[in-house]
Amino acid sequence: MTISLVTAIDRNNAIGYKNQLLVKLKNDMKYFKQITTSGDHNIVVMGRKTFESIGKPLPQRINIVLTKDKDFRCRGVFVYHSVEEVLKQYKYYGGSKPNLFVIGGETIYRQFMRYADRLYTTLIDHVFEKADTHFPQITSEWKLISEQYNQADENNPYDHYFRIYEKVK
Repeated sequence: MTISLVTAIDRNNAIGYKNQLLVKLKNDMKYFKQITTSGDHNIVVMGRKTFESIGKPLPQRINIVLTKDKDFRCRGVFVYHSVEEVLKQYKYYGGSKPNLFVIGGETIYRQFMRYADRLYTTLIDHVFEKADTHFPQITSEWKLISEQYNQADENNPYDHYFRIYEKVK
């Protein structure tokens, strides 16, 4: 069982503006899908605003929405109201030991950071002027174990790096 945070950040750790991604990179979208769908019964956890920005449950994954709104309901997702509730239920999701991927937004990342084993970041080699949400600082408790450079092209307007970090034990 691994808990991973998956995000795309700019050079200032910015992740979004007005509940939208800063930029959509085709490479990043493909990488995100590959990470979160490899294996059986993977779980994605997101906040209500992130879910609303996506607009529907992500296919081939168990979708969890974490929200303080006790009245929030949506077909195709499990709704929880605390990190502890998610982690308690997570232990009982099938015998296949699925992976749990936290996919945003800022508040949800901050709440799960201390429980995470791995970070999958797409570092966009740019600083966006308009940004109102940020990923937590990646401190020395994280070790970079993998990095792949991707050059800008017609589908990806910025150079970017796929980086994987693991928590130093």
